[in-house]
Amino acid sequence: MLSVTAGGPGLVAVGWEWTPTGGNANAAIGGGDLDAAVWTSSDGVAWSRVVGDDAALGGEGFEQMLSVTAGGPGLVAVGSVMSSLDGSRDAAAWASPDGVTWTRVRGNDAALGGEGFQQMFDVTAGGPGLVAVGMDSAGGDMDAAVWTSSDGLTWSRMSEEDAALGGADEQVMASVSAGGPGLVAVGMDSAGGGADAAVWTSPDGVTWTRVPGDEAVFGGVGRQEMASVSAGGPGLVAVGSDASGPGGDVDAAVWTSPDGVTWTRIPGDETVFGGASDQMMLSVTAGGPGLVAVGMEVSRPDGDPEAAVWIGVRDD
Repeated sequence: MLSVTAGGPGLVAVGWEWTPTGGNANAAIGGGDLDAAVWTSSDGVAWSRVVGDDAALGGEGFEQMLSVTAGGPGLVAVGSVMSSLDGSRDAAAWASPDGVTWTRVRGNDAALGGEGFQQMFDVTAGGPGLVAVGMDSAGGDMDAAVWTSSDGLTWSRMSEEDAALGGADEQVMASVSAGGPGLVAVGMDSAGGGADAAVWTSPDGVTWTRVPGDEAVFGGVGRQEMASVSAGGPGLVAVGSDASGPGGDVDAAVWTSPDGVTWTRIPGDETVFGGASDQMMLSVTAGGPGLVAVGMEVSRPDGDPEAAVWIGVRDD
């Protein structure tokens, strides 16, 4: 499970299922099939797996749902599909009226596909109806990408020539949320070598502006990446990771903003964000005493990952 939202019978979660073949259970090695997967719950405690419809959730190649939100006919999920024939990867969208019956969006190849790889990482209500963000390598390198839809069924992709979305080396939008002037997206930019956290804003989901990079806030030695953004705290909170420690040690990282344009990096507290192993925050939302971030801690040297949760309380 990679994403959950209110909808359907109560809650709907999406992700993917790996089915090994030939006795090989390792998805990274191959020898199996990857299909999109959906679960529903009325209370968040008891969950039911939606019976897979191969025409909607499976098929030739690999299908992944990465994010879901209320919108369109009821619910919309986004992700990617990868062909097992030529290895090409296209963005993909699915729609459902109730969280149980799903339809894969078809006939939108110009917006969802193209040369290179396209992938949607996150979707939210906003702009003309729905806004999805991700990446597009059609230009030869990896650029941030934005798609919009009024109904979840027909999608348009912002031009890859948009200077705000591209640049030298790689740019990726990993998450998008309502906030700031309308919408705020976060991710990373490797134009300066390594990778720095990156932020974009939009009033309508169509016109985007890159927030100027502040090395003291977004950059540093090694890699800094924002993985998720949500309304909360002073206005917006973004979480991710910072790999600036000795030997590439990775710590969780948090940024806050009152308006989506001006950002502050929360000072790193090794007892909260760091430790002997690697820590990274992957998602954040308002909840609990203020904010809840989830992610993982990866022990060294064996690399065994464990789930991790952080609680944030705003000081007023």
